[in-house]
Amino acid sequence: MARQTLNDIVTYLETKLATNGDLKGNIYYTERDSTSPAIRQYGAHIWVPETDPLETERRYLGPRLTEMWTLKLDIVLNRKYADDRKSVSDSRGISYWIDTVMALLLNGTNSGVFESSEWNYLYTDETGDASVLKGEFNVEINNLYT
Repeated sequence: MARQTLNDIVTYLETKLATNGDLKGNIYYTERDSTSPAIRQYGAHIWVPETDPLETERRYLGPRLTEMWTLKLDIVLNRKYADDRKSVSDSRGISYWIDTVMALLLNGTNSGVFESSEWNYLYTDETGDASVLKGEFNVEINNLYT
């Protein structure tokens, strides 16, 4: 078992999200103080929160350490709807994206490397023509330190 790092988690997210045709090519990772990327229609923005994204605890004897990583994962919908109800009920609206991303990232194990993973939707940020679905990606890993 190799030790997993932040880069491994970001790479996993980029790869998993790219399986959705609408997001492919529009997935961006930025540092916490960077500006949000410009997204034409649909896209994903991965970034590290202000607080430490890593929590650890010992659950096993020996060199294994349970690590809980939390990254921010926002889904950007750069569309303007005529009314608020249409933004939810549209075939590529808010409800579709919440369900799609939750299903895509729920209990992902990255070929057995992760114990569990999930994306939690927090709220929708409406700024201008864009709707940003704010969320957190949580992953549990048992890393081996020798």
